Amino acid sequence: VDSTESDDDGVLTRANPPSNLVEVVLTNRLFGVGSTVDAITFDLITFPLSALANTVYRFEFQVVGREAVSGEAVSYTVFAGAKTIAGVASIVETPYIDADQDAPTLLAASIGFVASGNSVVLQVTGVLGTNITYKALGTYISV
Repeated sequence: VDSTESDDDGVLTRANPPSNLVEVVLTNRLFGVGSTVDAITFDLITFPLSALANTVYRFEFQVVGREAVSGEAVSYTVFAGAKTIAGVASIVETPYIDADQDAPTLLAASIGFVASGNSVVLQVTGVLGTNITYKALGTYISV
């Protein structure tokens, strides 16, 4: 079982009484899927930060995308930090982004990590004349 709930070591167990089973839960995980048509920006993952003051986060995302007609690919690794103070999120430094595209037509595709209110958002932007489907998996730690 996967969960967005926070746990220091990323794994917890809990009883599931109806089935008499113990669940192993992978915590601190974020997921997103979606598509861009043309050069629009799409919010792939939105994660609300803690309401507690002065919380710091570190995120790692793996993202893949495939153009619907040509099958051309994009993939990204994103490392980013964020914090929240008084219910307002901000990005800590510029995120590190490793981008791979297998075709010149997808060079304009991009990914970004931004703060919005008290949330952080992983965004993808497509390319004019394309339809790109994305899938993202992320993990985080916080203190």
